[in-house]
Amino acid sequence: MSPVNYSTLLLTSLLSMQAHAEDSTTESYSNFGPLLTLTQAPIQAMGLSLKTRDAFGWDKGTLEVYGQGTVSSVWADGADYIADYYQNDVNVGFIYAPADEWKVDVNYLYRFAGNNKLDGLVNGFHDALGLDDNGRHDVDNDRFYIQNKKTGSTLEDFQGDTLNNALNLYVEKTVFSTKRQALSLGGALYYNKVFNGSFAQSSFEQAIQLNYSFYLTDTNRFYSSVNFVHHDTGGIDLFSLREFTTNGSISYQYLFNERHSILAEFRIQQGATHNDENELSMVSFEPIVGYRYNLGFAAVEFSFTENVINSDNSADFSLTLGYRQRF
Repeated sequence: MSPVNYSTLLLTSLLSMQAHAEDSTTESYSNFGPLLTLTQAPIQAMGLSLKTRDAFGWDKGTLEVYGQGTVSSVWADGADYIADYYQNDVNVGFIYAPADEWKVDVNYLYRFAGNNKLDGLVNGFHDALGLDDNGRHDVDNDRFYIQNKKTGSTLEDFQGDTLNNALNLYVEKTVFSTKRQALSLGGALYYNKVFNGSFAQSSFEQAIQLNYSFYLTDTNRFYSSVNFVHHDTGGIDLFSLREFTTNGSISYQYLFNERHSILAEFRIQQGATHNDENELSMVSFEPIVGYRYNLGFAAVEFSFTENVINSDNSADFSLTLGYRQRF
C-alpha cells in the first residue's frame, strides 16, 4: 500500500469515530492549538525533536486522539555528502488531562523510506516559482541514494527500510495562565528501536520543553516552544551526533470563523551532528503553512513544509494530513 493510500485509510478510519462524539454547537468548538507536525530534517528526524505545544491547560478528563501522515522528499547536495530519497511517516497518539492544568501525550511514530513520487511535484513547484532546485534536475527522479563524498561510501536502494519505530511520552504542566496568555513546562521521553535494515538502531532520549501561548485577539493566536534535548550519541552509526541540542518554534493561527483557520509556523533546530559533517551541523529552518477545518469536536488539518536558508539540512518538501478529535 502506498504512503498516500495509507494516510487516506488512516484518516477515513479516524473519521468513523465521529459517530461516537457528542453534537457540537458553535459555542463548544474545541481549540486545537498549533499543528502537531514533526520535523522532516533528515538527522533531527531520526531522534527526539520539537513539537509545538499549546501552553493553556485543559479541564480534568479531557481526551484528544490524533493521527497524521506525512510524505517528504529529501534532497541535499552538500560539500561532503549527497542525500536523495523519500521518507514517509505515520504518527498516532492521544493527549489526556489527568488533572486540571496537566496534559499527558503518548504517541507512536513509524517512519520509512517509500516511493511517494514527490520529485515531479517538487520540480514543478520550483519551476513555477522560479526557485533554484540545487541540482535536483541533474539526477533521476525517485532515487534512494546517500553518498559520503569524503569516503566514497554509498547507500543505495534502501526503499522500504524503517527509519523510525518510536514511542514518545510527553508530560506538561501549565504553570501560569490568564485569559490571554499561558506558560507551561514539559518533559519528554523517547525510545526508538529499528530492528533491521540500513538504519537499524536503538536509542533512548530525553527533553525538557517550555511553551508560551498568547491570544492577541480571539482570532489572532500565537504559540511558541523551546526545548533542550539530550540525544543518545550511540544510537546512529552513520553520523557523529551532538549530545545536546536546543530547538525553537513560533506559530501563528488566524481564525476566519469557528470552522476555518490558517496556521503558519517557523521552526529552528540546532544541527544534530558535529562539525565534521559540514551542513548537517548547521541550523535547520522549516517554515510550515497549514489549514484547519474545525468540526467542533474534531479537526482535519493539511499542511506543507519547506526548507529555507540552509537547503542541505532539511527535507526539500513535505505534505502532512492529520485528524484530531476531542472527547
